[in-house]
Amino acid sequence: MQKYNWHKHSYNWYKHDDAKYALYYDSEHYSTCLGPVNREKLIDAYLFEYTANIGEKAFYNCTKLKNIQGAKRLYELGAEALKDCKSLNRVELNVIDIGESAFENSGCEDGIRFFLAHTNVVQQRAFKNTKIKDLHLSTKIFGDEAFMNAVFEDPIFYVPYGTEEMGNRVFKGTNLTDIYLRDSLETVGDLFSDEYDFKIHMSNALFEKLEPDVSNRIVVNGKIISVDDLIDKYTFKGLNNKRLQKESQIKNQEENNIDK
Repeated sequence: MQKYNWHKHSYNWYKHDDAKYALYYDSEHYSTCLGPVNREKLIDAYLFEYTANIGEKAFYNCTKLKNIQGAKRLYELGAEALKDCKSLNRVELNVIDIGESAFENSGCEDGIRFFLAHTNVVQQRAFKNTKIKDLHLSTKIFGDEAFMNAVFEDPIFYVPYGTEEMGNRVFKGTNLTDIYLRDSLETVGDLFSDEYDFKIHMSNALFEKLEPDVSNRIVVNGKIISVDDLIDKYTFKGLNNKRLQKESQIKNQEENNIDK
């Protein structure tokens, strides 16, 4: 292993070879950051144990990069850090913040196997146009367009346990057929918009919390909910529900139009 001095700073570079990885170690702050890599030759990236951050565009357009792993805990995977990595097939990272467009346009023909742990935030467009074979991920927040136009090997998506917030257009343009929501969700953006075709599965408790309009795309406890179901339910409970009133009005208008 060789040492290099880089720029005017006192950082030391540690490199195995151009087809492995390049990083520097900041002994003053006890952290490491990635530096320039040979984008035409890089195949496998093994991060130093105490790597703290991966900077913006660190591996951008590394067309032969197949695998990245290592580091005990990354605080941030920078914007476009692994964008346009067309050969990428495996990512194993403990990362708190996945930056904007971090994996955009990436993935080999078979897709990427993601093993991501301890994540709190997935920024906007993080997985846009990404080919996804497997996704093991936990996060509290999905930003706008997080998976826009992504291609999943499995068309059924289970929102991770503990997810609280989803932005707009998170799954727009994907090949997903079914999305299963968790009770921890507080906001789901435009997920219930009529422009989407996928079915949305949820518990009765989450249905009552989010109060979406009735749709044949919404499945509650394994059953598609109709206006009649709502009327029966809330009449039985004696509740004055604003959503029920709205759905009842729509139904009455439709029946009146038929009679005419």
